[in-house]
Amino acid sequence: MKKSKPYGIIVPTITPFKSNEEQDLDEEALRELVRYLLKSGVHGIFPCGGTGEFPLLSEEEHKKVIEIVIDEVKGKIPVIPGAGNAGTRNALRLAKLARDAGADAVVVLTPWFYSYNLIGYEGLYEHYKTIARGANLPVILYDEPPVCGYDIDPGLLARLADEANVVGIKEASHSLAHASQVIKTCGDKVTLISADGAQLLPHLIIGARANITAANNVAPKLFVELFESFMKGNIQRAREIYQDLIPLFSLCGPPANVKEALNMMGMSVGIPRKPLKPATKETKTKLKQVLKDLKLI
Repeated sequence: MKKSKPYGIIVPTITPFKSNEEQDLDEEALRELVRYLLKSGVHGIFPCGGTGEFPLLSEEEHKKVIEIVIDEVKGKIPVIPGAGNAGTRNALRLAKLARDAGADAVVVLTPWFYSYNLIGYEGLYEHYKTIARGANLPVILYDEPPVCGYDIDPGLLARLADEANVVGIKEASHSLAHASQVIKTCGDKVTLISADGAQLLPHLIIGARANITAANNVAPKLFVELFESFMKGNIQRAREIYQDLIPLFSLCGPPANVKEALNMMGMSVGIPRKPLKPATKETKTKLKQVLKDLKLI
């Protein structure tokens, strides 16, 4: 099993739906988005995450989305699907589904709904170890305290990196202190992946070497230029792009807003699946101005 590390701008793709009553998956729109991202030079694609509305997909749709993305990418860059079910058995099934479709790794969300007190340190360890070993794929842990209620302990992460095929952590704790502790504890065993647009540049400075942000769907070329400028030592250019992108970070978090931005750019990706609401009129006005400022429309 190849234990490659995540690197660069990895796009958590939206899932396009048709405008019919059932809001069926729109395969052609998804393929068009993937082609757009490939032309933009992104380093990886992450389907079936939160931005991709994974809780609103059936398992059949989940599988279909992964297959479409892998087919369109054709091995040019890594495809790293989400396996975000809260149950170990169910998450492992999603991870195996991704493996069998040809995925390069999987992103596993920390078990959600149930509190840390009901799971515990050893429960989390067994959860991730079971998925990493059972799926026989590299695993990226997804630290999302606003959704899950607790952080992933850096010591647990280091232990998993030693004993299982854990290669990275998607850091969405909004805490630079926690991110720094991950790097201090794990060293080069695990790649820190920035998952907060507003902290993208600070995360790179402290040692992150990848980024997964919803706004990557909208302005992939700018994100790639920011990342590559930083890695080449052109901090001034990276800072300029980062400052230009700040208004987009604040708007393009929810799937509704990301989809609205792409629709404005001519991609026709539809609206979120119910019960999520479309972008508001006020948000649309703000988005239009931000996209104009970034010369995306």
